[in-house]
Amino acid sequence: MGIGSGCATADAADACARQVSGCDGAGGCSGAAASQLAAFLACYEGSFTEMNCKNAATHDKDCIAQVGLDGSAFEACLGDTAALKKTQAAIDKAGANVRSFPKVTINGVDHSGDSQDPQSLKKALCGAGVQAAC
Repeated sequence: MGIGSGCATADAADACARQVSGCDGAGGCSGAAASQLAAFLACYEGSFTEMNCKNAATHDKDCIAQVGLDGSAFEACLGDTAALKKTQAAIDKAGANVRSFPKVTINGVDHSGDSQDPQSLKKALCGAGVQAAC
């Protein structure tokens, strides 16, 4: 779970956005689902800094609506503690061997270094065919 101001709330929102977008499986996701999830994360976490998840409790619904994810399903996920814990456990298990943060894999290629620079990450995503990044 997140450590820092608002970060536990942000972890729940991230997990539910993954679930609602269809990106909560062990194999990840691609295409429109990946684009929607990435757009949500950019919107939602854009103002976050290390250990400070500013506006985590209020900004999530705006971003869900902005990227076109199902707001009712998102709210249902946030309210279902058992399902949320299961999704968070799957995310934790999938990242058990990750030694850097964030670990970004695009089409099986590690782009973790690119993830620190928005332009480099967009270029890598565009190169992988994510049209929303181009």
